[in-house]
Amino acid sequence: MALDPRRSPLVGRDRELGELVAALGLEEARPGGAVVLGGDAGVGKTRLVAAVRGRAEAAGWRTVVGHCLDFGDSALPYLPVTEVLGRLAEDDPATTQAVLADHPALARLLPRQRLRAEDGTAAGTASRAEVVEAVSALLSATAARRPLLLVVEDAHWADQATRELLTSLLSRRDPGGPPSPLSLVVTYRSDDVHRRHPMRPVLAQWTRLPVVHRLQLEGLADDAVRDLVGGLLDAPDLVRTVVERAEGNAFFAEELASAAARRAVPDDLADLLLVRLDRLDEAARQVVRVAAAGGRVVSHALLAAVLLELGGGAADPLGLEASLREAVDQHVLVPTSGGGYAFRHALLAEAAYDDLLPGERARLHAAYVAVLVAGTAPGTAAELARHARAAGDQAVAARAAAEAGDEAMRVGAPQDAVALYLIALDLTAPPGPARESLAVAPAPDWTAGPGDDPDPHVVLVVRTAGALSQAGFPDRGLALLHDEVRAADRSVSPGPLAPLAPLDRARLLVALSAQLWLTDSDLDPLPFSVEAVTLVPDAPTALRARALVVHALATTRLVDPVEGGALARRARDLADEVGLTVVAAEASVALARAEDLVGDTRAALERLDGVLAAARASGDTATEIRALHQTASLRTAAGDHAGSTAAYLEAARRAQGTGRPWAPYALDSRVLGALALHTAGDWDNALALADASGEDPPPVAAGLLDSVRLAVLAGRGAGDPEASAALGGSRAAWPLDGVAAAVGGGAAIDLLGDRHDVEGMLRAHDEAVGHVTRLYPVWVVWVQVRLTALVLGQLAAAVPRTASADHAGLLVAAERVLAAGAAVWEAHDLAPVHRREVRVWRDRALAERLRLAWVAGADAPDEDALVSAWRTATTGFQEHGAVYETARSRARLAAVLRAVGDPAAARTEAARAREVAQRLRAEPLLLELRGLGGARRPDPSAPVAPGRPSLTDREREVLALVAEGRSNGEIGRRLFISTKTVSVHVSNVLAKLGAAGRTEAVAVARREGLLR
Repeated sequence: MALDPRRSPLVGRDRELGELVAALGLEEARPGGAVVLGGDAGVGKTRLVAAVRGRAEAAGWRTVVGHCLDFGDSALPYLPVTEVLGRLAEDDPATTQAVLADHPALARLLPRQRLRAEDGTAAGTASRAEVVEAVSALLSATAARRPLLLVVEDAHWADQATRELLTSLLSRRDPGGPPSPLSLVVTYRSDDVHRRHPMRPVLAQWTRLPVVHRLQLEGLADDAVRDLVGGLLDAPDLVRTVVERAEGNAFFAEELASAAARRAVPDDLADLLLVRLDRLDEAARQVVRVAAAGGRVVSHALLAAVLLELGGGAADPLGLEASLREAVDQHVLVPTSGGGYAFRHALLAEAAYDDLLPGERARLHAAYVAVLVAGTAPGTAAELARHARAAGDQAVAARAAAEAGDEAMRVGAPQDAVALYLIALDLTAPPGPARESLAVAPAPDWTAGPGDDPDPHVVLVVRTAGALSQAGFPDRGLALLHDEVRAADRSVSPGPLAPLAPLDRARLLVALSAQLWLTDSDLDPLPFSVEAVTLVPDAPTALRARALVVHALATTRLVDPVEGGALARRARDLADEVGLTVVAAEASVALARAEDLVGDTRAALERLDGVLAAARASGDTATEIRALHQTASLRTAAGDHAGSTAAYLEAARRAQGTGRPWAPYALDSRVLGALALHTAGDWDNALALADASGEDPPPVAAGLLDSVRLAVLAGRGAGDPEASAALGGSRAAWPLDGVAAAVGGGAAIDLLGDRHDVEGMLRAHDEAVGHVTRLYPVWVVWVQVRLTALVLGQLAAAVPRTASADHAGLLVAAERVLAAGAAVWEAHDLAPVHRREVRVWRDRALAERLRLAWVAGADAPDEDALVSAWRTATTGFQEHGAVYETARSRARLAAVLRAVGDPAAARTEAARAREVAQRLRAEPLLLELRGLGGARRPDPSAPVAPGRPSLTDREREVLALVAEGRSNGEIGRRLFISTKTVSVHVSNVLAKLGAAGRTEAVAVARREGLLR
C-alpha cells in the first residue's frame, strides 16, 4: 500500500508547522500574516500547508486554494485567482454578487467568463488596477465574515499578472496597522527558481516586506523519513535503502517505500514514478495518459470529451468512472473542488507526460484541439493555443494565441499578452495557411471602423506593438512596426506578400508614428503621419481620428503649433463623434501641448485638468497617468517645480497600482519624478524611487533608473562596486534612450572626473552627446549645454593635480567641448521661460571656463568678471530650485571671493554650501569645501609639539606644492588664494621647520614625515 497524502501523518515538521501557525496568526487567533514557503519538489510543502489548513478550519477559518499550472508560454493570466474566485463564488454567491456590483472587473476573472466565447469575443475590459481592486475587495468581503486563509500553490509557474497581484496583496498589508482577517500562503519550488527565473526578483521584493515571513522547507531528517516509511516496510534493510535514496524528500520516500514493498526499486526516478502507473489496468492508464496531456489539472468534462473524441464512438460513463476511481485509489489522481482531477504531485504528471511517445502526444493534443474548437467541453484560448502548437496545428494555434493575447490585455496583463501575441506572429510570419486563417476579435479601439475589414495580420502587429510598449519594451514595439512597414514597402505582386490595402498601410503608419513619440529614435515621425492622413478618407471614422491625433503631435512639435492645434481640435471632434473617449482624450492632450507652445500655458493646464477629471471619473487610468505626466511637464517648463514634482509622483504612484509600471508615461513619471526630487535636494527619496530591487524592469527601464541612481551616487562620491554597477547599467541604455544618456552622461562625467580619470570623463561626454544628438535632434540644447558645463568644471578641478606641461592639453580639450556647447546655445533663443534651465547651465559653463583660465594661469580673467560670473551662476541655480548645483556654485564662488581678498563673503558662501553638502552627504563637494581651508588661519605663535613640527592643513597643502616646485603665483591659483596669502603661509612653514629656504623646508618635511 501507499501513503495517502491527504490522510497520512505529518512527521518531522513540528518546528515548521509551529512557525507557520505563528506567522499566519493562527496561534493567537489574529489573522493577517503572510508566508512565502519554498522548497524542492516533493519535499512536503503541500502536506505542510494541508496541515495548516486543517488547523485553520478547526479554528473556524475559511480556507481556499489556487493552483498555478505549467502552461509554458501560453499561460492564462490570473489562472490561480480564477480558481479561488470560483470557489468563493460557489461557497458564498451573495458576497460575490455584492462585490460584483461595485467592482464589475471581477466578472472578467470568474471561471465561466474565462472560457472561449462562440464568436471568439468577450465583452468588457478591465485594467490591472481594476482587477487588483476587485480581487482585493472580494477577499476582504469574504474575510470580513470569518477569517480567510488563502493559499496559492506552485507560484514558480505563476504568470506575470498573478505575480504582480500577489505582490499587491502582500504590499498592502501594514504590520503596524489593525489586524487583517486575511492570511496568505504562497508556495514555490525553490529548485526551479534559477538565476534568470522571473520569480527570483519577485521573491527578493516579497522578502523585504515587513509582513512577509519567508520559510525554506529543507529535507526531512533521516529519523523522520524512517518514521514516515517504517510502518510500510518490515525489513530494516529496505527501510535503510529508502532512507538513503530519498535524501529527505517526502514524496520520493513514499514512492520508494511503495515500490520497495514489492521488492522492486527502480534506479531512475522517472521509472520510480511510473511504477505507480504500471499498477493500473490498461483503461485507467489510458485515462491517466490523456489527463497528462491536458496538464496537471483537467476538468472532468474536458477529459470525458477528449476520450470520446479518441474513441470515435459513444463513451462509457461507467467505464470512465471506474478508471478514474482506480487512478484515485492508487493515488495517481486526486479530485479537485472544481469538478476535475489533478495529479497527486507535479512530478508524477511530468513523468506520465514524458513517457508518451511523440506520435502519441501529437494525437492526444489534436484530440484536445478538436474538442475545444468544437466547444464540446469548456476551455480557454490559452489552453487551445498550447494544445494546437503541440499538435502541430499552426492555424488554430495562431488564432487561439491571438485570442488569448486579447484576453490578457483585457485583464491588464500586457507582459503575458506579449508572449501570446508573439506566438501568433511567429506562427503566421511566413505567408501560408496559418496567416490566411488568422482572425482577430474586434476591439473597441481605432483599428477598424464601420464597414471596414482590416487585415488580421496588420491588426495583430499593431496590438503586439501596443502590448510591448505597455510591458516596457517600446523599442521592440517600434522595431516590429518599422520592420512591418519596410516589408510592406518591398512587397509587390506577384511576390510572396501582396501589397497592403491603403487602410491597412495607414494602420501601420499611425501606430508607427504614435510609437515614435514613446520611444527615442532617429526616425522622423512626420513623414509617416503625413502619409497616414493622406491614405485615410476624410470621414468620421476611428482610424481617421487616430491618424489626426498623431499627425497633430508631429505637426505641433516639428512644424507649427498653431497648425498642430487645429489638427488636434479636428481629431477631438471626430473622436467624440465616433464615441472613442480614449482617442478624444489623446487629442485634448495634444491640443494642450500646442496651446503651451504658442504661449498660453494657463489654457493648456486648464485643458489638462479637464482631461484629468474626466479620466478619473471614468476610471481611465492610462489617460489619467498621461494627463498627470503632461501637466508635470508643463509645470516644469513654467518653473513650478513643486507642482511638477507632485504631478510626476502622483502619476508614478498610480502607475504602480495599474500593474503596468514600465509603460511609457508610467516609467517616465517615475524617472522624472526621481530627477525632480534630486534637483530639489531630496536625494534619499530620489534614490528610493529609482531603486528597482525586487522588481524585474526591462533593460531600458533598468538603465533609466540606474541613471538616476548614478546621479545620486556620483554626488555622494560612492565607490565601487555600487557606483560602477550603476554606471554600467546606465551606459547600456544610452544608445536607446536620450534621458538615460543625458542624466547618466552627466553623472558619469562627475564620477569619472572625481576619480581623476580625465580621458574617461571626456569619452563619457562625447558618447553621451553623440547619443543625445542622434535621439533628440530637436531638443538637444539643454542636454549638451549641461554636459559642457560639467566637463569644464572637472577640467578646472584637474589643473591643480596636473603638471604644468600638461595644462595645454586640458585647455585644448576645454576649448573643443566649449565650442560644441556654444554652437548649440548660440543657435537657439534662450529667452523663453521653458529655456530657463539652458540659460542657467550656459552661465555655469561660462563661469567654469573663466575658473579654468584662472587656475591654469592662461589668459587669466579680470577678477571682477570672475566674481560676477560665479554670482550669476549661483543666482541662476538658486532661482531654478537646483539645490545641489546651487551649493556647488556657492563653493566655487567662495573660492573666487577668497582669492580676490574678500574672506568674509567667502566664509558666508562656503558655510551655506557646506550645510547643503553635509545634509546631502555629498562627499566630493565637502572635499572641495575642505580645500578652501574653512575659517582657520595659520597661527605663527601656536606651540609646536616636541619632536615633530605642527603644520595646519593649509600649510601642508602649500608645502606639498612647494615640493613640486610651484611658484607662489601658481600655488595661489591652485588653491584659489592670493599670492600674498601664499607668501604668508610659506613664511610660517619656514619658521616652524627652522628652515632657511624652500628647498631646506622640503627636505626637513620629508625627514619628519610631513610629506609623502
